[in-house]
Amino acid sequence: MKVDITNKLNNTALNRREIKLNISECSATPARAEIRKKVASLLSADENLVVIEEINNSYGKKEFNAKANIYADKETMNKIEQKHLIKRNFGEEKKEAAEEAPPAPPAKEAPKEAEQKEEKAAEVKEEAKETKEEKPAEEAKPENKKTEA
Repeated sequence: MKVDITNKLNNTALNRREIKLNISECSATPARAEIRKKVASLLSADENLVVIEEINNSYGKKEFNAKANIYADKETMNKIEQKHLIKRNFGEEKKEAAEEAPPAPPAKEAPKEAEQKEEKAAEVKEEAKETKEEKPAEEAKPENKKTEA
């Protein structure tokens, strides 16, 4: 993946740098994480402060145009940037943090529902056993009648 910076704008009002990129030599649309790493390495910025705003391409071409914002600090980024863009760019990190957190205690109703399901399963098993026992007895009766007649 080759990344060329086509335009740089230092936006002091929003305390960020706005970058336009041209990405080439890709077989598929590159992931936001890959682009963030490349932009951070090219401009010597913190990868956690780079937000990829959009990635576009023309039909049939393997060239992509992207817009990225590089913020000075995380607080400014969280205030200014749209929440859905932050989720798109940093969603994986939040999932990992959620996995590390202990699971929430189950509600009181959940055990009751589980017990009910177990009881239903036990009833179904008992019914299945009863039908299995009845079938051989029913099969035996018609055979006896045929032999007697």
